[in-house]
Amino acid sequence: MTSEYVLDVQSVSRKVTTPQSGAWVLEDINFTVSPGEIILISGKADSGKSLLMRIMTGLERPTRGNIIIASKDIARLTPDALLGIRATTIGDVSRDLRFLSWLTVRDTVALAASIACGQGKKIPPDMIDAALAICGITAYAGRLTSDLTYSIQKRVALSRALVRAPLIIFIDAVTEGLNDDESKAFLEIIHTFAAKSETAVVMTSAYNTAESIADSVYYLDQGVVQQKLRSSAVEEGSSRDIDCGLYVVDEQGRLITFNRKAETLLGFREPDVLGQVFDRVLSFQTKTREPVAHETLPEVMIQSGEETALESTSYIESVHGHWRLFALHVEPRFGAEGRRCGAVTTLKYIGEEQEIDRMKSDFAAIAAHELRTPLTTINGSLEMYLAMREGTLSAEDMMLLGGMKSNVVRLQKLVENLIRISRLEQGNFVLRTTELDWPVLMKASNTEYAPIAQKNNVALVFEINGAAFPKVQGDEAALREVVDNLVRNAIEHTPPGGSVKVVYSYDPAKERVETSIQNSGKGLSKEELQHLFTKFYRASKERTFTDMHLGLGLYITRALVDFHHGEIVAKSEEGQGATFSFWLPVHQPVTGA
Repeated sequence: MTSEYVLDVQSVSRKVTTPQSGAWVLEDINFTVSPGEIILISGKADSGKSLLMRIMTGLERPTRGNIIIASKDIARLTPDALLGIRATTIGDVSRDLRFLSWLTVRDTVALAASIACGQGKKIPPDMIDAALAICGITAYAGRLTSDLTYSIQKRVALSRALVRAPLIIFIDAVTEGLNDDESKAFLEIIHTFAAKSETAVVMTSAYNTAESIADSVYYLDQGVVQQKLRSSAVEEGSSRDIDCGLYVVDEQGRLITFNRKAETLLGFREPDVLGQVFDRVLSFQTKTREPVAHETLPEVMIQSGEETALESTSYIESVHGHWRLFALHVEPRFGAEGRRCGAVTTLKYIGEEQEIDRMKSDFAAIAAHELRTPLTTINGSLEMYLAMREGTLSAEDMMLLGGMKSNVVRLQKLVENLIRISRLEQGNFVLRTTELDWPVLMKASNTEYAPIAQKNNVALVFEINGAAFPKVQGDEAALREVVDNLVRNAIEHTPPGGSVKVVYSYDPAKERVETSIQNSGKGLSKEELQHLFTKFYRASKERTFTDMHLGLGLYITRALVDFHHGEIVAKSEEGQGATFSFWLPVHQPVTGA
């Protein structure tokens, strides 16, 4: 052992012999613990956790292997030497707390201190007071331990272990018998004293509640350590108390963490699923309600690929047979050597969000239909009045009436977009597909927007890469709207003296047409990019897009591209403009949703 370790567990194995045969219940366990380090040994019931704890504290002996504490192999010590180590160097909080029922809390802690200091030696009162204060039980000092709740008794047992000022404390079943608030408070006490005193802590738990304070987590299954998670796994959110569902799988796909939120969302209990292959416990379906193939599951792909993260949307079946829609974020997990050894998945229930979104859309569609007729009437009346009074109105009156008509037209366009969104989402939008000449469509757009760009003092350039363009199947009006929305936005959000460049080309290898619109405007933040195509999302005031700041134009643009089985993306950095690119297949049949 090197002096940097408080505990060095070396190839510890334990064999249980029966009249018929022998079986290894612990096999080749290896790990080390440094001063101030907190280790969690996790696993389901009967995995060997408590037996390993008794061996590490000297209460039982391993069949083979070494337990090195304070430079001594406690597996080889004489009983007297072992008692000395246990009294002065090791703190032990066992599952069964074992108190002398006639002693008060203070007397219980004082007895442990006297054993550690040696019989006949005077125990400093502040030594006991400090141990009681650390565990928050000063107010209970005069109470009998037998009169206390289990939660307070557990703190007394911890105080009894701490008063000895041990190098290492072993806590078996660390949060067993505690509710959520009691668990959180107990773990906070452990975390605080470990950090301040550099006392090492080894805990066991059938649940992974204690991951929130652990530096490393070992998963024990059938007497074998199956996985070690680096502390980053805890820091990134494997605590059971985070606000989203989370589960972790090892490189064989076995569940090693299933947090409380995941239990709530899906109904499975962590002790029941630990050690099982995740997609034998959980069933997945696509958004179109088709089963997800094993090889396309993000957890499987992240293990064998080079991606740093994968995101997907899937229906997952709960323990009660209900299918719920989740947004999944999957990242690789790494072992001590930096090798990929599993995945961590966070899941967020979005079914409720979809229902709220649907209610918004329904309300907007109803309002739009109600506004449609009055706006048409107002616009017609204005046109009639302007025609009747032509030549008789003052310049000021004409300006006011013209502004009114312009705003009515804008409202009409907004109403039409709200109605179109409703049709798109309900599948009532039908594409009128024809064969389109893409260069001709782009030239028409150039002709339409060149005067607008000139008026805004923006240089507008359309550039074609390559000459041979096949026909593109699509709805001409819909695709013209896609181009118009992107070109108009680019011009409107480019400062005077800036430029907008539209480049279109054909990729024969992928059989698709690509169009990119780049401007030299202020650019977009990362947050804006993330939500740019989200309905009703409002960008910052200086960079708000069309549709009277309601965030509908780009949402419709993406929907129209999606209807053509295409893809659209946006790239930008603040201060460096933005580039919108979309791709359209040329041979794929286009159908309405």
